[in-house]
Amino acid sequence: MTQSEIARKLNLTQAAVSMALNNHPAISEATRRKVLELAGKCGYRPNIAGQMLRRKRTNIIGVILPMLTNSYFAELFLLLQDHLEKAGFVLHLSQVRSKDEFISALDSLRRINIGGLITLAEYTDILTELRSSGLPIALYGASHNVDGFCQVSPDHYASGCEMTEYLISRNCRKLVFAGQRFEHEARCAGFIDACSRHNIVPAGILPLQNGEPASPEAGWRLMNEFFNSGKECDAVFAHNDELALGVIRSAKEHGIRVPEDMLVSGFDNITLSEYLSPPLTTVEQPKEVIARTLAEELIKCISDNSYANKISIACRIVKRVSA
Repeated sequence: MTQSEIARKLNLTQAAVSMALNNHPAISEATRRKVLELAGKCGYRPNIAGQMLRRKRTNIIGVILPMLTNSYFAELFLLLQDHLEKAGFVLHLSQVRSKDEFISALDSLRRINIGGLITLAEYTDILTELRSSGLPIALYGASHNVDGFCQVSPDHYASGCEMTEYLISRNCRKLVFAGQRFEHEARCAGFIDACSRHNIVPAGILPLQNGEPASPEAGWRLMNEFFNSGKECDAVFAHNDELALGVIRSAKEHGIRVPEDMLVSGFDNITLSEYLSPPLTTVEQPKEVIARTLAEELIKCISDNSYANKISIACRIVKRVSA
């Protein structure tokens, strides 16, 4: 159903229908409600291509993510591509490892006049000006709400608490968090708070080096340094599954059995985690739900530039042999 058909059924002008669909203040609440109700029943979808043409933008959606050597982001991008291509968009991927690379990627995307952007909520200071210029942006992540943006955030804090509580329930008392990316990071904050509730002092909070990717190599390095210092632990909660791979390798090289001597858990539930030896206990971020929600939120922002919704997505523990 088109806007003109909605207008005929409700005896309104097409302009009034358009304003109602875009929450224009000149339209009464009663009229807006009637239009939205009929549009919902009839499966109305806005003419995104027409809207973008009027705004002198292309149907290219920029996606800025960390390097896709991280399996989680590779899988997330493929799902985003599936959802947005079905809606008539073309994706332009930029992979970045630093703030400088992020700025460079944004400059490139500006030059091709993208119609929207999906990216991590790490550099919002840079993105605020771009959002103010009218570019629809959907942010992924962040432990706090970012004003003026659509934002889809898996609940990393609650998941960090839940996984730590699970490890403690397995009688672990010497717990390590491996791969803290920055101070007050949500999943690490959940780990610390859960330990505190049980009067447990963590055996270690192992931070990544500045700009270091959360990779198997980093997990291996962090745990080598921990074990070589003479410290001990009975459980490691890794920032992600990639780090957990390195943690398990380091443990084996030091004669520590997983899970007999030490439990290991990860985060993300990448495809590989089920096929490790031993299979990895992890936190599943529901990638399909996240990708679909990001795509839907961005499309809503394209249709109504004042739209700025916040959505939190629950994660769940996947229990396997490693913990």
